[in-house]
Amino acid sequence: MGYKISMKDKITGVRANLILNSNCDWVREVVVEINSKYQGVGSSPVGETKSIYESQKEGKVLKDINKYLKEKLCGHIFSQESFDKLIFTDRGKLTSGLVYSLSSAFFYARVKARRISPVRLLTNGGKVGQPKILLNVLNGGLHAYTNAVYSDFSEYLLVPVKNDIEQLIADYHKLYSLIKEKLRLCPKRVVGGNVVSYLGRSNDSVFDFLTDVLEREKCNKRYTIMVDASAGNFYKEGQYYLPVTKKKMNSEMMINYWQKISLKYSVSILEDPLAETDMDSWQELYGNLVKSSIKVFLVGDNLFCSDVERLKINGCKKMINGTLIKPDQAVTVSRFREYWKEAKRQGLLTVASHRSVETESLLVSHLASALKIDFIKVGPLSNYNAVYKLNEIIRNKSDE
Repeated sequence: MGYKISMKDKITGVRANLILNSNCDWVREVVVEINSKYQGVGSSPVGETKSIYESQKEGKVLKDINKYLKEKLCGHIFSQESFDKLIFTDRGKLTSGLVYSLSSAFFYARVKARRISPVRLLTNGGKVGQPKILLNVLNGGLHAYTNAVYSDFSEYLLVPVKNDIEQLIADYHKLYSLIKEKLRLCPKRVVGGNVVSYLGRSNDSVFDFLTDVLEREKCNKRYTIMVDASAGNFYKEGQYYLPVTKKKMNSEMMINYWQKISLKYSVSILEDPLAETDMDSWQELYGNLVKSSIKVFLVGDNLFCSDVERLKINGCKKMINGTLIKPDQAVTVSRFREYWKEAKRQGLLTVASHRSVETESLLVSHLASALKIDFIKVGPLSNYNAVYKLNEIIRNKSDE
């Protein structure tokens, strides 16, 4: 076809600059030049909270990073795979964020050199998919900003039954308007320095709220509910210390709670309902859901941290049937693809995801479309970063 992701290119220039992310904090942006002509740009997002496995990947930024990158990379010829392998093994002298920026910058330089779209290069000219959009509608925990509610759990999302973006956007406007009006009338509390709407003293109140909203707008047949609990953030010494409601629960209590929620409400996806180190409980919850014939996807995020080696070792232990994939956690374009392949080999539901603090990078949209990932989290659509990513998904499909 004239272009393949395995084709090689010569690096003729590389530099790291400083730019601002969505929190207005300084981050490194990398520019990679190939074949003395084509430049690609890459920058890394970051999560406000990190898995214990993610923090283990971090290296230390060298003082003279531009000198090091030029000496290490310039003049050498790479495919995407060989480039990613080199910089990944060298991440001890860099940070995983900088390695991710290098990998994506090299990828986008190769896109320019071939005068094609990013998804065309990723698919070698094959068909492009369109992931279903997970609608972020409520946020809880200690870092909630958009539609913030009194809840221990980080995110509440709507899961579309059908993949119809026009219908989804029409429903979004109706639902969002009703949600904003109902939240406006709620009493307020201060949680983690943020003002949140108080729906009730338990997390069940949030599920009741969403169920009512969906029924009132006659959307309850088109959407189910997903919750991202980020339970590892409040797990310590074998106990769950819920940060907002101030309750203390052991693993058995958490397992029973999620089983109850899955039976009582139209919940179809549970993301990180348990801590990443509480692995026996993951297996028990998964087994109980299967035995009870409860059709819920148990999705691991912090459990695997987009690390293909961890997925290979632990994914077969019957503790999940779905997994999140975050490009910056996978660290390189090639390792994202490897993780996705292993997830599909294991028959897992795949969910691509943005991070809470973003840059202008659209790589997650390109990877999700090219690899036909099942769902994608882009963030609240009231945030233009999310709309930016959604627009690219729409463009990707029209590029076929």
